[in-house]
Amino acid sequence: RNAAYAHLNAAKAELAEVERTATAKRQAADDLQVFYEQRLPPSASAARNEVAFWPERTATQLGLQYTGIETTQPVPVRDSRLSRVAWRFTLRGEYPNIRKFVYAVEAAEQFLIIDKNTLAQTGAQQTNWSVLEFEITIATYYLGGGK
Repeated sequence: RNAAYAHLNAAKAELAEVERTATAKRQAADDLQVFYEQRLPPSASAARNEVAFWPERTATQLGLQYTGIETTQPVPVRDSRLSRVAWRFTLRGEYPNIRKFVYAVEAAEQFLIIDKNTLAQTGAQQTNWSVLEFEITIATYYLGGGK
């Protein structure tokens, strides 16, 4: 009889764990849907429009010189409903302002990811060694194009 109660209690505990897992899975799916709907651009053109002018405007506000931008073609993310697009550009300026730019990317309302960055002193001909060159690639994801 005690063995039966032990099995019954073990089964009840296992059922409770399964129910907690199912609830957590539903919550995660709901949270992901909210993220997709509220944080990600709905299309490639929306992603471009949302991010295209942000780096230049932010760099200028922080006293950085913004030079050129390259945009990648959208790439579908394997096994996902998402696609990825990236921008690569170069900034010139002083280190504290470059740090502020990086922070602005991290704190941006848009969903931006720093993919790659390189920091270097400008050419040896420069008389102002405090000016640095910062090459950065920023990516974002949007719904569409994927699975």
